[in-house]
Amino acid sequence: MKSIVLPARLQTILWPLLVFCVAFAGYLATPRSSQVYSDSRWNIHVALSLIREGNLDLDEYRRLINPDDYAVQTLHGHQYSFYPIGAPLLAVPFVFVYNLINPDTFALIGKIHPVAQQVIASFLTALTAVLIYLIARLTLAIKQSLLVTFIFAFCTSAWSTASLALWPHGPTILCLTLALYLFLLARKRPWLAQFAGLPLAFSYVIRPLNAIAIVFFSLWVFLYYRKYFIRYVGWSLVVAVPFFITNYVTFSTLFPPQIYSKYANFFSIPSIERLVGPFISPSRGLLIYSPIFIFSFLGLYSKLKNFRENYPQAMFCIANMLDVTLAMIFIAHCLLVSSWAMWYGGYSIGPRMLVDMAPVLIYFLLPVIPQIFQPFKTIPLLRIAFFVCLTFSFAIQLLAVRSDAMWGWNNVPTAVDTDQARLWDWNDPQFLRGLNLLYAILPPGLATQPAAVNLNCRVGDAGFLSADESQCKTSIELIIQPWQAFRWEVNPPPTVKVAPARGQDFYKRPRLAIHLTSDFSTPGEYNLGELKISATQKEGAGRSTTILVPIFLHLQPAAQRDVLYRP
Repeated sequence: MKSIVLPARLQTILWPLLVFCVAFAGYLATPRSSQVYSDSRWNIHVALSLIREGNLDLDEYRRLINPDDYAVQTLHGHQYSFYPIGAPLLAVPFVFVYNLINPDTFALIGKIHPVAQQVIASFLTALTAVLIYLIARLTLAIKQSLLVTFIFAFCTSAWSTASLALWPHGPTILCLTLALYLFLLARKRPWLAQFAGLPLAFSYVIRPLNAIAIVFFSLWVFLYYRKYFIRYVGWSLVVAVPFFITNYVTFSTLFPPQIYSKYANFFSIPSIERLVGPFISPSRGLLIYSPIFIFSFLGLYSKLKNFRENYPQAMFCIANMLDVTLAMIFIAHCLLVSSWAMWYGGYSIGPRMLVDMAPVLIYFLLPVIPQIFQPFKTIPLLRIAFFVCLTFSFAIQLLAVRSDAMWGWNNVPTAVDTDQARLWDWNDPQFLRGLNLLYAILPPGLATQPAAVNLNCRVGDAGFLSADESQCKTSIELIIQPWQAFRWEVNPPPTVKVAPARGQDFYKRPRLAIHLTSDFSTPGEYNLGELKISATQKEGAGRSTTILVPIFLHLQPAAQRDVLYRP
């Protein structure tokens, strides 16, 4: 029976289409993650605001915004998302189409935005997988290119982070991969280099950290494509000019003030821990979550070795200098991340801060692939190590996406932002939280946020709580790991009352409202006792955890102004 051979032109179309469909379907089949309630939680709202009102503010969603929401900032009397507008802009076409189909989008935004985030993020990441395949096909055979694409799509944080929520990372790797593809094509068609200015400029709108890539790529274009440099800048201005105008009209400054005002003082000279943490931390290390990238460093070494051996002639080779440029981008990006106090990426899964460099690492992986496919020319141990690393990379990413167990690690038993020593704890690495076998043996993890209850009240002139202070209450968040597998109960001390808080926070965890039930007339500090909280497995009541949360009352006298102006 004769095999069917498709025409080359048809294969050129069908293989990228197949890559997109498989990646997109794989991402959509992933269970929805709590990541959609993190930094990206207002991106769909901003996109809808642009469509309905033509502005970037979130004023129409005030009823949904928690006053303590770190992702929202008030400027000039309006509320804005704390994060850059690039990701919401990419979401606009998707939200626009959905809004045409369903006119109730605004009323249903609370239910719609988690699903919308995953669909849009999956679509953008699947497009990036297609570009990775096209880049690989420039030097590799189809089978080899498909392997490289699989590594990117399902063995890196492109799956466990970029595809699960509309973080800026997914749009960033799409823009950087598109720019890299244009630069590679420009080796034979130099005029294509000019168009890379468009995705590179937009990458800054998505994530200011991409200024590193823009600077190095622009210098490279100026040195080796000087004929097209003015056009390259021109295409950049197509994005930059509207961006600056929008910022000036909205914020009265050329650059968005939100993210710079809060994080400007977070940078310092990196310590050894910060330098190596993004690579080998058991809970944030790139080489822990994607050990396949070890071979990217081997590819980088071989390219830089080739450059050194052919120096100074290599300085005149565009391809060699592109390798050097990409290496410098990677090193500069890692140094900047290491200089940031939150180098671990806050509440996230794995090496979130290095997701943006996935296209660069995949590029340096390319020269290693032919050696793996030639067993007679490859050291057996190297070939075995490659597939072992590939297997572990896929397995860890699979664990990361199949449940929210790894996400819960950020808060259980303590918040990683306040207990950064956990980033180096091999007794409880984040990537092992996805093994359900552990939860059949271990008791549930249980914690609260905050760890203690503080009731801050004032005493009125009559010896009782004043009218404006009668709502002497607060709330705490209950964090159980894994959340859906356990039931919980609470026993408060006699002086307080506990009730479920209205609604839930963005992480879909239960909250408890703490009310003062006794009258106190003397200002002072009171220890009201402890709140007893227990979590028990639904099956197997013997596996339970109980914690005691202290409750403190801080009773202050009436405000001084009340005394001065008392009739």
